Amino acid sequence: KCTRCSLVYLNPRPLFKDMNLFYPSSYSPFIDNPKDVKQKFFSNFFEFNESFQEKVKDGSSLLEIGAANGNYLEKMRGLGWQCLAVEPSKAACNTLKAKGFRVLNSTIEDLNLNEKFDVITLWMVVEHIYDLKLSVSKLRNLCKNDGLLIFSVPNVNCLSFKLFKGHWHNIHGPAHLQHFSEVTIAQLLNECGWQIDRLKYHRKFSDFFLSAANWSEYKGLKITSKFFKSIGKSSLIKFILFFPSLIYTSFFGSSRMTVYAKPTKIEN
Repeated sequence: KCTRCSLVYLNPRPLFKDMNLFYPSSYSPFIDNPKDVKQKFFSNFFEFNESFQEKVKDGSSLLEIGAANGNYLEKMRGLGWQCLAVEPSKAACNTLKAKGFRVLNSTIEDLNLNEKFDVITLWMVVEHIYDLKLSVSKLRNLCKNDGLLIFSVPNVNCLSFKLFKGHWHNIHGPAHLQHFSEVTIAQLLNECGWQIDRLKYHRKFSDFFLSAANWSEYKGLKITSKFFKSIGKSSLIKFILFFPSLIYTSFFGSSRMTVYAKPTKIEN
């Protein structure tokens, strides 16, 4: 944890050139699986629909960094957005091209692009970014002055991290290089030409149960671990906890958050 800004980060971390080793073609976000539609419905409805789905006039542009299998961009294209995907994985790029999207096979650090966009999205990507300030500043250069940056990240300032520490489900080392709180994400954005417009917490309690499963497994409690994992993946539990989670997240937040940020500096 940084003694100056309080950012929680992985140390030591892999070299930049080796980061691609943690995202093989079998990496689950790259796989386009129609059988997951029902599960995604339950996750979106009972936890949080993190998609920005406003209908727009023709020509409005959207850039997605880390587009993975393209499911989100398909939804946005259907609403009238002109979409561009940036994706480091060659396998995922092939999937995106097959769906008819413009695709740039690049990391955000190496991205060379002269266009500007109305909306830029990154869904569970920022915690993976190697050079934070370079990348978030670059996003400002790619966004129109009246545009919007939207991204989701794990929230280290949550009950499950405070209880389970190193067994927290969202650590995902070494792929997750840093972990943000509401304070540290605001600091990063402010230093890179953005300000938070609003922040929404996901009603996601599965992370708590999966963290409990990790802790139980570490303690050698295999049956207990299996029990917590089944709860964490249960659609019935999402339904039962729907209203309690609404109340809890309103007062205490949760383990994941989506941030909406607007530019603060004017770009030519």
